[in-house]
Amino acid sequence: MRSFSIVLVACLVASWNWYEVGAFDLDTVNAKLFYPNKDHKRSQHKYAILHMTNNVWFFQELSNITLENKRRYARKYNVEMVVHTPYETMGLLEKTKECNETDDYLVRVGSTCYSKLSKDFEIDSKRAPTFGKLKLLLHACVGRADYWLLWTDADALIVNHTIPLGRVVDDRYNLMFTEDWFMLNAGVFLMKCSSWTAMFLRDVYMDRSFDEAVALDQSALQYHINQLPPEEKEKNLKILPKHIINVYTEEYIPGDFIVHMAGKLYEATTPGTVAIARQFDLFSFQEDVENIRAFFSTRYLLNYYTGYCKVTEETYSKECKHPDDRRLMMKQSLGDCSKESRYWHTVWRDKNRDAPWTDKHDVPGWDEHTRNSLLQRAYEEEQRLEREAKEL
Repeated sequence: MRSFSIVLVACLVASWNWYEVGAFDLDTVNAKLFYPNKDHKRSQHKYAILHMTNNVWFFQELSNITLENKRRYARKYNVEMVVHTPYETMGLLEKTKECNETDDYLVRVGSTCYSKLSKDFEIDSKRAPTFGKLKLLLHACVGRADYWLLWTDADALIVNHTIPLGRVVDDRYNLMFTEDWFMLNAGVFLMKCSSWTAMFLRDVYMDRSFDEAVALDQSALQYHINQLPPEEKEKNLKILPKHIINVYTEEYIPGDFIVHMAGKLYEATTPGTVAIARQFDLFSFQEDVENIRAFFSTRYLLNYYTGYCKVTEETYSKECKHPDDRRLMMKQSLGDCSKESRYWHTVWRDKNRDAPWTDKHDVPGWDEHTRNSLLQRAYEEEQRLEREAKEL
């Protein structure tokens, strides 16, 4: 299947044991709390999306685009949002003794109540900001037993809003990652709020030996995953085919779920990356993927004389009908600029590679068999929730 890269546009995506995290160093300035209630209805499906960025200037505009993209998806599927930026901290819950049923800022989970006004979250300013995602994940699990959390870096957005998380989540596991040609990638992944995950993630976060590692939090996660006994790893960790939740811009094919613009701020500059993000965000409004494919397939795009017929070397007619062979068009579509392999770009990223990288987890039949199984479980879960709603 051909990959359609945005790069090629130049040719023309309660009950579990909580382990305290309060002992972590908190020495950055508190972010101002902002709490839009529209983003915080309790999720029937027990899903939440996480988004975080610090105050680095070149991330701000991109983060604003991707955050609104995720909020729009969350509103569509009644998924909760947990956000920490220089301007707002929202979605974190804090255990409280008060349990006033009429208080809009309280959430009851069984016999325990939580306040939505958790103001004391900070990331450690003495460490690379990427380690903050581990701490935010741990805090996001407070009051969310058995929830699935979708972590998405600030340079990732959900391109296909027709895909619910239930099509991807596999409740038999606690962590769901993807790998690229380098290692595990922590830009987009899924985590279940369980006692096992809390212990594992806390160990990863508290390990300071990776503070200067090349891949920082990814290196820490990869190391601790590698240290798991085989049976424990098999029971708790699922590696998905990369294209299911973590597509890089060069790898995009119309219909993909989540696009991760990894490294694009450095390769395409801030204005270039923002432009790419805006284009992908436009795709997310389109519910018919065939219309997106048409964008990449047409030869009547980005041509000053599109819709014109060339009459002479210097004159053109506006009366050119679609079947007219004289109608001006591009020599090739944007799709024709792409390569046969989704991962063609890995060859020029790694000079020692003779052929494009292949994802060993993207085995033949994965889409047909595994995805159908996931869809069936998602359908059964939706039916169960509908029955419970009717009983209420």
